[in-house]
Amino acid sequence: ANYLTRPRRVLLVDEATMDMDVLVRTDLLRYLKWESEELGTCIIYCTHIFDGIGNWATDVLHLANGRVMHSCKLHPSAIPELSELLVKHHKNTKPESDDASDWNIGDSVLFQLAEMWLRIDRIETRRLLAERRGTKTKPLVERLAEKDDKFYNYWERREN
Repeated sequence: ANYLTRPRRVLLVDEATMDMDVLVRTDLLRYLKWESEELGTCIIYCTHIFDGIGNWATDVLHLANGRVMHSCKLHPSAIPELSELLVKHHKNTKPESDDASDWNIGDSVLFQLAEMWLRIDRIETRRLLAERRGTKTKPLVERLAEKDDKFYNYWERREN
């Protein structure tokens, strides 16, 4: 916390809010946003937890397999797939239904974008690993079926 009182031009925050409760995390994020907007500090916030930061980012840096995939403003003109996510998000945050389970207000557009990129990255990573091994990656269900004697099969009930 003492480091937060020193003036600086750049602040790297790496998974700093991971173990914080909602109130402390929100207060820290508000402080960091204030510092960025009022003092001009560039805040590089690295995280895998997107709760509460949907309207926080101005730019994104997407790394995958040791390469920079995206480094740009968080704006539809820079990220084409963002337009579709914004339309979908707007539709889901203005539900016609009174049933809260129909509402998609918990996932920010930033979260949805990160999820989409990460799913693409995972497929590519698996493909690269399989290519290096010289094999094709099998679905989890097939891999578990091959090792039936070692793993409990949740998809098949066994009667004693």
